[in-house]
Amino acid sequence: MSIKITPFMKKIGFKKTKKNVFKKCKDNFDIKMPSFVINCNIHKKRLEKFNKYCDKANLNFCREICVNGKKYNNNTILKMYNEKIIKKTDLTPIEVAIVISHINCWLKILDSGCDYGMVCEDDAEVRVDF
Repeated sequence: MSIKITPFMKKIGFKKTKKNVFKKCKDNFDIKMPSFVINCNIHKKRLEKFNKYCDKANLNFCREICVNGKKYNNNTILKMYNEKIIKKTDLTPIEVAIVISHINCWLKILDSGCDYGMVCEDDAEVRVDF
């Protein structure tokens, strides 16, 4: 399943998915389940910490680079609303970027053909007995 990514959607951070590019992050459990962590380039230490937790828990993941909400202005948010990408105009640019980052992961999970998927942010603490 895939959605049509318009040029404007691409400009604001939506990404087209490529099938079968996340094999390394699917083989974690008895069932195939892609696992993603959302991480911004400026938060390298968060990714390192998340990676340490995952190593101890024997969890493989794929990194999804976060959408940069700092590039959005009021006109961009209004255009997102007018094009029905968002339903409210009182969202902050950072909130919109976080949602789009999650949607990018969900789209990858849908395109993976797997019944389940997992999306974490880089400040999650994965336990060994996870």
